[in-house]
Amino acid sequence: VELMLKDQYPLTPDKEIEIEVLETSNAKTNSETGVLTWNLNLKPAETKKIRISYKVRYPKDKIIGNL
Repeated sequence: VELMLKDQYPLTPDKEIEIEVLETSNAKTNSETGVLTWNLNLKPAETKKIRISYKVRYPKDKIIGNL
């Protein structure tokens, strides 16, 4: 099976908030939209794990809602 998998990490226009992408499992990354894309070829009964991780830094006095 040929499969295109897409996911997205959060972005923010606030310059006080920093988002650092740590792991993308070799995805093609669009840093303007935060979209990660994988083109996968899976054999019958094959499984594949994709890992995404990111770190968010912001001032202690700032309240974070939806990023």
